Amino acid sequence: NGKVFVVDVAAMNRICNGVYYNDAKVLTKLDIAKYETLIGAYHSNGNHWVLLVVEPKFGNITYIDLSGESERCCSLIEKRWKYYYYFLIIIINYYSNKICSVFSKHQFLCGYWDKQYSWKVQKKSHSIQRDECSCGILIMKFAECI
Repeated sequence: NGKVFVVDVAAMNRICNGVYYNDAKVLTKLDIAKYETLIGAYHSNGNHWVLLVVEPKFGNITYIDLSGESERCCSLIEKRWKYYYYFLIIIINYYSNKICSVFSKHQFLCGYWDKQYSWKVQKKSHSIQRDECSCGILIMKFAECI
């Protein structure tokens, strides 16, 4: 089907910074199950643009940082997207009154979901940014190619 959704910068920043829980109404409107691919820019540390391409159905996150992808950043992005996704499952089930024992808060907080779904960050081979100001335009060119 090839459905792609462009996640706006504000939402992507909230997800990647792990502060989405204060904005449940806004972010639960994004029905990620409808899309095969989510793509968006993340303004990392308020001074650098990176690109994320997320395939929720497969748990794939492609992370493109033109200054190089550190293992620490990849791990953090993976963790925060995973918890955002689980958060959506719980919230959507709560609001639609379809809570069952599988979605209990206790199981969620004790790592139940870590065992059920695996998310992974993938890196793409690319050249490294040579200056301090072109990251924004370059990730947009990457996004066009995806």
